[in-house]
Amino acid sequence: MSTSEIDALVFDVLGTLVDEPAGIRAGIRALDPSLDEPRIEQLLALWQQHIEREQRRILDGARPYLTSDALDLEAARLVADAAGVDDPAAVAALARSVRRLPPWPDTVTGLALVAAHAWDLRAAQHHGLRTACIARPVGDPPTPSDRFDLHAADLPDLADQLGNA
Repeated sequence: MSTSEIDALVFDVLGTLVDEPAGIRAGIRALDPSLDEPRIEQLLALWQQHIEREQRRILDGARPYLTSDALDLEAARLVADAAGVDDPAAVAALARSVRRLPPWPDTVTGLALVAAHAWDLRAAQHHGLRTACIARPVGDPPTPSDRFDLHAADLPDLADQLGNA
């Protein structure tokens, strides 16, 4: 595929690039390390059901709009109550667990079409991927013999190049 055939690069991050359940599970484990795996799964399901139900209510107009942070805090309180934890700091930490979501195994590799390190781009090329080098003040700059598909000063420059290709 030539660069001119690319109309857009679009990524849905939550769920597509990052593993939301794994991040919430880690938060639940930190909330109460004595919980066993079946109980963690129950509490995860409670979290997910709450978020899904409340998002649906917001979309249906039955509830005013709330930010994700506010919904996550509600879910964290619900899970903490079900786990018997009443420490406000622990509840807040659980709510923030959705900000530390691990990537899916293929995410890092999949996003390696763009990098600031020539060694990463060389490896990507070796595996048949197209490459775009973003100039950064750190890392491994390209050598004169490197032949990457695109060279960009920054992400907006890359976007411009893709848009004009």
